[in-house]
Amino acid sequence: MKAKITFILVFSFLFFGFSFVHAEVIINEVQIKPVGESFIELYNSGDASVDLTGWSIKRKTTSGTEYSLVSQSRLLGKIISASSYFLLVNEGSYTGSTISDATWATSYSLANDNAITLYNGSNIVSKTGWGDININDCDITCAPNPADGQSVQKSSTSWIVAIPTPKMVNGNSSVVVPVVTSSGGVGLPIIPTTTTEVKPKVIEIPKIKTKIIAKTLAYVGIPIDLEVSTLGYSGELLRYGKYYWNFGDGDSREVNANQNIKFSHTYYYEGDYEITLEYYSNAYGDIPDTVNKFVVKVIPATISISKVGDEKDFFIELSNNSDYDIDISKWLIASFSKSFVLPKNTNFGSKSKMILSPKVTNFTVEDKKTLKLFKPTGEIAFDFSTPAEIKVNPVLLKTNSNKADEASVVVEKNNNIQPEIVVPDLSLQKEIEKPNIVLAAAPILSETDQIKDKNTNKSYFFFWGFVVLLFISGGVVYYIRQGKNVSKVGDDFKIIDE
Repeated sequence: MKAKITFILVFSFLFFGFSFVHAEVIINEVQIKPVGESFIELYNSGDASVDLTGWSIKRKTTSGTEYSLVSQSRLLGKIISASSYFLLVNEGSYTGSTISDATWATSYSLANDNAITLYNGSNIVSKTGWGDININDCDITCAPNPADGQSVQKSSTSWIVAIPTPKMVNGNSSVVVPVVTSSGGVGLPIIPTTTTEVKPKVIEIPKIKTKIIAKTLAYVGIPIDLEVSTLGYSGELLRYGKYYWNFGDGDSREVNANQNIKFSHTYYYEGDYEITLEYYSNAYGDIPDTVNKFVVKVIPATISISKVGDEKDFFIELSNNSDYDIDISKWLIASFSKSFVLPKNTNFGSKSKMILSPKVTNFTVEDKKTLKLFKPTGEIAFDFSTPAEIKVNPVLLKTNSNKADEASVVVEKNNNIQPEIVVPDLSLQKEIEKPNIVLAAAPILSETDQIKDKNTNKSYFFFWGFVVLLFISGGVVYYIRQGKNVSKVGDDFKIIDE
């Protein structure tokens, strides 16, 4: 009898204990649209905090292919307290008012007919799906695709569509903890007996709502896309009136609502910029119907060409030296004769490297001397052709040790750093070999002295010209006078008549 009781207790402990371990953290609510308000809410129903290091979330589509949505690096060191919520959002587009606890990459998103699975290492912890998705990828039941502004939520028996309640108790019931086994099957659910909190019903007065759709992270010199959506009192899309944008950097823009209201803006310096958007239903009015504010963090896009290969394998290595993931879609690598455009959805993780094969880029070692990296705007992000070090001809100094010192100039790639001149230590020099050439010393004249010297030379010229002129004139006079005194031939003889 005792053996039978012991067996039952051990079996109960192993079965229910295993289930409790996997039931502490669950996916409790998911909103997929609008993109700016999409989120995933986790709930810890356990009695102790849970460290989410090593955890991840993956997404599935109707094809059954599984993709990474929230990588382990995003949950590294994250803690979810007992009986607490944990909110994950898209870092590049979230505009909701609820503060998030973690983010997933900018280029990732949720959509209709998707399923998500929460992993602890390689073990499935919780999962849910909605729309036209495989039932095996759902938790008990699959929810229908939610409408814009709604979310799928865990109820006591199934998943439902309701008004979003981020970091709050779901709308129609208390939190229900599903039990998922290590093989992915559904175990016995634990249903609470009482409801501990009731969400009060809020009646909202109809009003015009304007929403800024943009990424919260931008890069210096790279345009950021901005879009606006305005809904009327009945939730209809408004296409009349006007918008006034203030970008927080001294620039502004006024746009008619019936025009294309999606455009780009470029920030040229890093910092946090507050965008203010005013909507006027009357295009000629002075008082806005609604005002929205949105903060954009602008950081330098510190992407560089850190290394290239040789003639056998001319790979190109890119490095992201920033603390943020950077979308380098449509960036251009070019040489004098070739170019390569990085495809869309090229998300570059922080503090990481990316190696591009020559079989993809078609670059060869001949392109090395003119290799450059360009931003989508055409601005040079990195010039690999700039030499990292330039050495001048060495200055040989003869010493007793017969060693030669070398003067070199090191030029930093960073144009903001002035060249550093490294000069040899001449204190050790004892003898400098000099050529046995004696040069006559020439005075160095100032500008005034040079002018005086020119005037003096002119004076000497006129003086000696005058002397020569006097000499020539005297010679001519002398010659004329002598000519008059010269006797004619025969004047020395007197004819005597015989």
